[in-house]
Amino acid sequence: EIHTGSGTRLAFTTTTGNSGEETSLEGGNDRCENTNDFLSTSARGRKSYTIAFKLRVLTKYDELGGNKARTAKECGVSRQCIQDWVRDRELLEQTKKERQIAVRKRRHVPSTDQVKQERGKFPHLEERVVNWIKDLRQKGVTISGDNIKRYAKIVYEEHLSDHERTIDFKASNGWLDRFLLRHGITYRSVTSQGQKVPSNAKELAQNFLQYVQEKKATHKFAPESIGNMDETPMWFDLPSSKSYDFRGVKSVPAKTTGKEKLRYTVVLSGMADGSKLQPMVIFKGLKHVPKGKYPKEVPVQVNEKGYMTSELMNVWKQNVWKNRPRGFWRPQSMLVFDSATMHLKKTVISSFKQHYNTQVAIIPSGMTPILQPA
Repeated sequence: EIHTGSGTRLAFTTTTGNSGEETSLEGGNDRCENTNDFLSTSARGRKSYTIAFKLRVLTKYDELGGNKARTAKECGVSRQCIQDWVRDRELLEQTKKERQIAVRKRRHVPSTDQVKQERGKFPHLEERVVNWIKDLRQKGVTISGDNIKRYAKIVYEEHLSDHERTIDFKASNGWLDRFLLRHGITYRSVTSQGQKVPSNAKELAQNFLQYVQEKKATHKFAPESIGNMDETPMWFDLPSSKSYDFRGVKSVPAKTTGKEKLRYTVVLSGMADGSKLQPMVIFKGLKHVPKGKYPKEVPVQVNEKGYMTSELMNVWKQNVWKNRPRGFWRPQSMLVFDSATMHLKKTVISSFKQHYNTQVAIIPSGMTPILQPA
């Protein structure tokens, strides 16, 4: 039973401790326990006590001169519990201390609005970094997060006074996130225009997929016999496609070294089972393959414009398609590629069927972004 008011006496029966004994407990207002002392109570009535309560019981135990029976009666726990807690006292005190330290060190994560309104610990540093970003973006130079952190560290070490450097600065990811929020800087894609999709794209896609499914059903191609090939241009100067810039700007230009037109072509291919075939490289504007150490399994070719041609298609068939796993045995296969001019020549298509037992599926013009396997 529970009564409230001055001079209150509590009476209840519980099962506690390792002994599992039932104990009738009585006490007044000076009792050790309160409603927050139990972490949980099982269906059978067993109670799990907090570390704070256990230490309060041990303090009472010391005050009573180490009398377990009297402590058990006044604190409402079994003698077995007190005996266990006395034995584990050092561990209990250490655990409490570690938890207090953990709470003090717990990181406070402010809201976005709080971050925007707060002032950083290094205002002069951040002012320099902001001006540096403005200067680079006006010149069209792309900026990454690592660039910002690296420059901030340089400013801290070389441009701040000794007084400002009394606080350690680590240029952490957390600092970067808060800095970007404070100054309205976001990660933007460099503005560009993509390939236009045909107005009847849905119909073209359905017809192409139906054609491929019919070929698969007729010839019963295995996944390792279905391939895809495509050429992709690569530039020796490859500017970043993204940059940090200020929120609200209309365009995100990118400055290069002026060598961005120097490029080469890489021919990539893979199979429907996920396996990849060896690439082929085509250098632009050369009459001979430049000297260098190239992987033996990678064919290296040259072409005035750096594009794939029907002649180079023959090189690719002989060095890549034929040399794929089981390719020597000419299994029934299907190859998917786009509608580039050199792919559409009858000699190229007939050669695949005649010499390599390969059916060709050509992606309709303008549909590569939708139908080209990733």
